[in-house]
Amino acid sequence: MLSRPAEFFVVAAIGLLVFALLSRFLVPSEVLGVSLGLHRMGYVFSLASVCVFMAAFLCVFAAIYSFWILPMNQKVAMWHFWLTAAGIAIFWFGLYLFFKYRPHGELHGRALAVTIGWLTSLPLLVVAQGIFLVNLISGLRRLRIVP
Repeated sequence: MLSRPAEFFVVAAIGLLVFALLSRFLVPSEVLGVSLGLHRMGYVFSLASVCVFMAAFLCVFAAIYSFWILPMNQKVAMWHFWLTAAGIAIFWFGLYLFFKYRPHGELHGRALAVTIGWLTSLPLLVVAQGIFLVNLISGLRRLRIVP
């Protein structure tokens, strides 16, 4: 059974990588990916690359939580994991429903509700990473270095 937060983050990262491999078979062909517009320029990232990006961040968190030297609070680390996992799940489920209910590029009815729900995953992920930073800073402050 999983007992440490690092193990939870690793298992979630493996799940995202498996989803990245399966996304080419599960995702309809009309779904290009996640688009991002910056400074009059548009970028489209495939769903697999977004999964790999998220998995990489989860692995970074797992590596930091696995350092036995840092006296980090385990309960806060689990809060960080569950909020991050919920944010990622809402993100992917909302993206799936968005493409399912969006008729011909228009947002109304269900698609608008899904979009609003999908956008709530972003603040949830930001709060989760804020919890991580507070836990990391408090762990670093409690770190005792003996000369």
